[in-house]
Amino acid sequence: METFFIVLAGITIIILLDYIFNGESKIVRLLRKSPTSKIIDVKHNTVEKIVGTAELYQKVLIAPISKKQCFYYQILVEEHVSDNDGHYSWNTYFKDERAVDFLVKDETGTALILAKQIQGDLIKDFELDDTEDNVNAIQKYVKSKGFDIQDKILFFKNPADKVLRIKEGIIHIGEKIAVKGNGKWELSSNIEEQKIIFSSTNEIKIILSDDVSTLE
Repeated sequence: METFFIVLAGITIIILLDYIFNGESKIVRLLRKSPTSKIIDVKHNTVEKIVGTAELYQKVLIAPISKKQCFYYQILVEEHVSDNDGHYSWNTYFKDERAVDFLVKDETGTALILAKQIQGDLIKDFELDDTEDNVNAIQKYVKSKGFDIQDKILFFKNPADKVLRIKEGIIHIGEKIAVKGNGKWELSSNIEEQKIIFSSTNEIKIILSDDVSTLE
């Protein structure tokens, strides 16, 4: 009997942990658990987390779905599929993302975030409805990525009839975000022009998120 309760307790813990972490990515967990440094306090050539607003460096992107200006976008296309028991779930059909270099500013300084090899988890807060124009736009976009969706139904009024859905997350101008990576100071004779540059290496990648739980 005692063994039974030990096993039961172990199963309960596993289920609880799965519940806690379901939907929360490794990136969000790492950022949420990392202490935040003011930009001016970041030590040269160390891995630290900063929080600030995203600002223009040289250029912006236009997000493919929302058509908004941004520095980083992530697209998630999901397919509604059923298993052998007839249970339905949303599975990833494909992902698309792109980023450009941008600045992050807090009250103490400025950091330049280099986009190469950046890894993010963005809130997917833009989802298209099923108007004819949107369906046509999505079909064109998905096909441009090399996917044949002639046999896929994109949107119907009945949610159960959906086969594909598309979501988009972006980092836009003025948005508050958390960034963690290896920072190196670029010194200048003009103290106001000094900034720290965050870049990725093969061993250490820049991670970022706009999830509110990471912004403390």
